[in-house]
Order: sequence, then C-alpha cells, then structure tokens
Amino acid sequence: MATGDRVLLTALRLRDEDQAEADESLEELGALIETLDGTIVGRVLQVREAPEPALCFGRGKVDELKALVPAERITVVAHDGYLTPTQNRNLEKALGLRVLDRTEVILEIFANHARTRMSKTQVEIARLQFSLTRLARRWTHLERQRGGGVTMRGVGEKQIELDRRSIKDRISRLTRELEDIDRVARTKRKRRAELPKVALVGYTNVGKSTLLNALTGAETLVVDKLFATLEASVKVMRYGERPAILITDTVGFIRKLPTSLIASFRSTLDEVNEADLLLHVLDLSHPAFERQRIDTDAVLAELGALDKPTIYVGNKVDRLGDRSVTNYLERIYPGYVLTSSLTGEGIETLKTRIYEHFEQRFQRERLVFSYLELGLLDELRKVAKIERIEYEGDRVLVEVVADERVLAQVRARVGRGSAEYLPDTVLEVREPPNDQP
Repeated sequence: MATGDRVLLTALRLRDEDQAEADESLEELGALIETLDGTIVGRVLQVREAPEPALCFGRGKVDELKALVPAERITVVAHDGYLTPTQNRNLEKALGLRVLDRTEVILEIFANHARTRMSKTQVEIARLQFSLTRLARRWTHLERQRGGGVTMRGVGEKQIELDRRSIKDRISRLTRELEDIDRVARTKRKRRAELPKVALVGYTNVGKSTLLNALTGAETLVVDKLFATLEASVKVMRYGERPAILITDTVGFIRKLPTSLIASFRSTLDEVNEADLLLHVLDLSHPAFERQRIDTDAVLAELGALDKPTIYVGNKVDRLGDRSVTNYLERIYPGYVLTSSLTGEGIETLKTRIYEHFEQRFQRERLVFSYLELGLLDELRKVAKIERIEYEGDRVLVEVVADERVLAQVRARVGRGSAEYLPDTVLEVREPPNDQP
C-alpha cells in the first residue's frame, strides 16, 4: 500500500456476533491503515447469516461498494477479517482495485517496521507463506486475454506452479538463515541466564516501550503507532543499590494476529517463555482494554506462557478522568499496579513489586578475591549489591547480595588466579542491524 492511498474499510458481521465488538475491530483496522499512512474515506459494514462464498458480501453490497469507488476516488479496499483466495480475487475483479484483508494489512506494517536481520527475515517468511494463497492474483490477466481460452489458462496455471516452487525454495532458504540467526540469539540469551528476567507483554501501543524506559532509565524508541516495536529490547533495571534485573520489551499483540506471524516470530517471542515474571501492561485509557487483555492472553496461551507469574500493570492513568475503573481492577486483578510513564506515577511501586517477587532468589554471601581477580569483581558490581569491601593482605573480602545463579557462577570462577569476567549479562542485547553480519 502506498502513502496517501484512499482507503475504504469494509467488514462483515455475523448476526450472532456483538455489534460493539465489530465496531471496535473496524476502528482498529482504521488505526492500522493510518499506521501505513493511508487516508480513510469511508466504512461499510454488512450483517449476514454467513459470508457469501464467492464474494464475502452479498451481490447488492458489492454493487454498492463498486459505486463508491469512483465517487470517493478509492484506491484500496481494506477488509476487517480474513478473505479466502477466491473471495479476494473476485472482489478485486468486481471493484477493479486492490483488496487487502486484515492479515495482509498487518503483514505490510510488520514489513515497514522491521529493522534487524532477524525481524526482516521473520516478516519475509510470513509474507511469502501468505503469498502462496494469493498466487492467482498475479496471473488473472491471462484469463482475460482471448476470452480466457484454454491456452491462456494453461499458461497462467504453469506460471503459478513455477511461482509456487520459487516461493517455497525461498522460504526454505530463509528458514535456514533464521535458524542461524536464532542460534546466535539463543547464545546471547544463555549468557544472560543468571539474572532474573522480566518480560513486558500486552496489546500493541499500550505503552510498553515507554514503561521500559521509565523502569530502566533507557531511551528505547517510543512512537505512538501500532507495532512500532518488533524486536525484543533488553535493558537492565537497578533500584537503588539492589541487584540487577533484566527487563525485556516484546512485540505487541493484536486481535486476529496472523498465525503465520506468531510462527515466524516464535524465536523473538521466546523471550516471553524464558522470562521469570511477566508484566502484562493494560492501556486503561482505551475503552476496550479488557478485550485487549483477552486477546493478549490468547496469544500467551498459544506460546505456552499464560500460567507464568504475572503482575498486571494499569498504564496511562494520567489519561483517566474517572478512576472508578480501579474498583473493577481490584476485583479482577488483585495486586495490580497503576502507572503513568508520563508522570512517573506508580513506577516506584512497580519496581518494589518486581523486587519483592525475586526477593527469595537474592542471597547474601561473603566472597574472597585475589588482586588478579579484581576484573571479575568489577563485573560483579554491575549486577549485584556490594555491601562491604575489606582489603586484607593480598586478598579482597567482599560481602555481596546477588541472585543465587549469579553467585553460583562467581563461586565457580573465584580462585582461578586470573581476571576472568562474567558473561556479557548487563549489556543491551538486540539483534545487529541489517547491514551488520
């Protein structure tokens, strides 16, 4: 889709489906189109018992859409739902322009926002898998030549088969490349395994990146657009002199998230599975925040992460005129925390709750370092609380509070007589940009 495209939004609601939910979903599709810099010129929603197999909509509604195209100078139709290949092809023929379903719109956004080798590869695999269902779109012009005779149809069918083989070969190559990239990412995650890990999860655009910055003092990109973050960004949180905790910002979720994207992004979403604690962020200023929570939980369930320890974070409270919603939160999410990344409200409370969760894993221990091992002590300072240091002859006595796994690693290294460093646990860990190996 090109910048400035004039877009008509369409939707089909079945009679047994909720009207308010259908309206919310169509409104969200509009936000997705705006993220692609499209201009919305109208909305059309039809209620039916079932989708029409050939066109999705009834014939009369298709005629209505066809009349709107020249009247509103429409260049693209975006449908809030999945269109079968047949429905997509027939609608494009009937309307004479490009028709995108919700899956294709989301895939375009992901393609535009991917910045790293991993995310670009993941998105390309998902788009290629989707394109396998739309190959006939490329060659419908052959059916129109010479009245769609047998010869022209045969040429089209042959070309579709060639395209299918080429795409499958490309998917295979990209999948192998993604496995290599993921192998490097797993190595990095393994090097961080000693520190407690927290993952921010939630619907897209609920403020996870801003909250990450508020918790860690980092400067992660914050854009008020859907799916601004596609790569997992890992930062270190320190609260006073307490030991370090890793906080990961993950890709946001959305209703009707394409299955191919979940599969392609599984390596990135592994950050969720490997976390010790989830912060499920809710945008309390959004009228459908409970629906968004349900949709997020559905994806977490698919990832096998729904039962992980979770703190619910009611974010953007600065936008609430009426805080009566907190009574509802107290009943449904005991122990929730209200926050505003803009004003700082609740951030200290949330930090305290996070550290309370890991309190039993923090241990106090007395360690002895030689002067040759002071490099190891310097690295330990970055992830632990150093309570006391004493210099005694050729030894340095250190009383430290740290995560039990960090202490186990240090104990294994102390006494080797050389300055061996802890792994790169506290560095920001992101995939290299696309122009790096």
